[in-house]
Amino acid sequence: MLEAIVQNHGFVDGNKRTATFLVFLLIGASGYVITPIDDYEDTDLGLENLVVDLAAGNIKRDVVTQWFALRCRPT
Repeated sequence: MLEAIVQNHGFVDGNKRTATFLVFLLIGASGYVITPIDDYEDTDLGLENLVVDLAAGNIKRDVVTQWFALRCRPT
């Protein structure tokens, strides 16, 4: 979902923000939360960088999948 909304530009503006918000909703509704992998990680900044890189075409879906797999934990 993140990749589809960010890269397909369904909206005139706000595609990255909308995609990020929807990912938080989906993760929360699924009973998970995003947690840092260590005490020094800023997950908000990490997610922002991930979405920007995805929009720019600098990363592929497997990198996004791995990022979430490392950080999503059941509530």
